[in-house]
Amino acid sequence: MKIALIANNGKFVTAENGGNLKDNAIFANRDYTDISQIGPWEEFEIIQNDNGSFSIKTCNGFFWTAEESGGYGLSSNRKEAWAWEEFSYQQLDDTHSAIRCKDGIHYISAREDNGGLLNCVASEVNAWETFTVLWLDKPPVNPDKFTEEQLRAVKGNMCLVGIPELEYGPYVKGDPNLGRLLWTTGYVVEREDTRKLLREYYKSFGYTHWPLNIRNVNSIYRDYYPWWDESQINKYLEELWADDIIPVCSVFPDGEKTLNPHVDPDLVRFVFWWEDPAPIEYPRQDDTNKFWIAQQAYPKAILYWHNPPNQDAPYIDYAKWGLDPSEHANPVVWNYIVRNNNVKGLLFQGQAWADNEEMKGWERSAAVIADYIPRFHGTMYGLPFPIDIHDFEETAYYLFNEDGDPNQALEWCKQIRQAQPDVNGFCNG
Repeated sequence: MKIALIANNGKFVTAENGGNLKDNAIFANRDYTDISQIGPWEEFEIIQNDNGSFSIKTCNGFFWTAEESGGYGLSSNRKEAWAWEEFSYQQLDDTHSAIRCKDGIHYISAREDNGGLLNCVASEVNAWETFTVLWLDKPPVNPDKFTEEQLRAVKGNMCLVGIPELEYGPYVKGDPNLGRLLWTTGYVVEREDTRKLLREYYKSFGYTHWPLNIRNVNSIYRDYYPWWDESQINKYLEELWADDIIPVCSVFPDGEKTLNPHVDPDLVRFVFWWEDPAPIEYPRQDDTNKFWIAQQAYPKAILYWHNPPNQDAPYIDYAKWGLDPSEHANPVVWNYIVRNNNVKGLLFQGQAWADNEEMKGWERSAAVIADYIPRFHGTMYGLPFPIDIHDFEETAYYLFNEDGDPNQALEWCKQIRQAQPDVNGFCNG
């Protein structure tokens, strides 16, 4: 990836002659009024390293070097990248970053009293250690090219299996020889090269929709994954859109109504949140209503309700809705959330592995969906239009927590879709 850097003095960072000149120095001393005026001396290539760090290369192939890994000058005369050429970002807000040296103590600085000459002597981040990063060759991102029909045609898999390149996640059936499982929300903690591989792998199966938490939920899924920096979320969303993969965005952490303040709303076109039994306290458009909160934050997005297993409508307090407990509330609730909140359907959660004495787990899921079809596709509820039923989550728990057989999981999901061909989409392989 190519970048340009703007220092706190508003000037672009320059490696004279593309490096290896002027005492090997790098300066923040070039004025530009338009990004199109940036020349090759102001363009730098970011090289991702296997250990999670990155190196910075000039247009003539020289690497930035923090002498002694930090604490001294910054040079640009090395043709190979070793430890002194390794750096890491410290994201400060949506547009500003600090660049930390390999020693983990010092930062690149462009102090004005040093004539704009960059060095690596600062041990804390203040104004002169703050840079604006301009990404010069980001792939084009255009969510507007996707129609509502395409957004609603969910085809995904939240549990990719047998991927040895993954750094995090459990092993398939607990066996390291079988590779790791990916819970798709773990995408954000993997390296850039691994994320690229995951997108290619995903698309090779014809999948088009990728479930992703856009809030930082520390555990992500049952503590298999580490903390991640939610201020970086737009980078991950842009990667998916650029590869024509639609991010299916879980916008709230469990039990909360807070959103990620760093998200570019234009990158969010499909909204849900995990397994909330009661997202509406009152039939009102205010902050008691999660659908309303999400709709205000992401006005271009379509919304879905993700049910707890086999639940067919959000739970409500009958008194607050002005209903008698003897009344059948589901048509009232669904008409409200569809007509008032741009909700397009249900992301169904079943338990395909959970057999009981009466039927197999996958048969129960198929039977429940069969019960939903006249309500949501037909006229039973009096909805203004048919809403979607997506068989969204069936086997993740089985694969992650019971060392399940991936082939068996795929077979169950296939049987559900064969039994219920009117299902609008799926996210279970």
